[in-house]
Amino acid sequence: YGKFKYRLAKRSRKSKSHEVKIKEIRIRPKTDAHDRDTKIRQARGFLEAGDKVSVNLMFKGRELAHMDFAQQNLLAFIDQLADVGLVERTPHREGRRMILLLTPKKKTP
Repeated sequence: YGKFKYRLAKRSRKSKSHEVKIKEIRIRPKTDAHDRDTKIRQARGFLEAGDKVSVNLMFKGRELAHMDFAQQNLLAFIDQLADVGLVERTPHREGRRMILLLTPKKKTP
């Protein structure tokens, strides 16, 4: 019974290792360029590790009136991460959030 239990545990560990994790990065529409670059550097690390990245741009108060700032921030993410990630889901609004989903590029041997 002990050997059976060991094999079961080993199989579950192996299946867990292949799970794709989604890492979330939160920013605001008024996020400055340097802070945005820091978040982009974080996202680059996640994508290079093989994880998906969800960029959540959160609005507060009357910031919903300034969608142009939001678009610029998300387009900067797309442009600067084009070498390591692909856009899986284009920026779309869900309530007071705008969400962009990036997936890592396949590594060519």
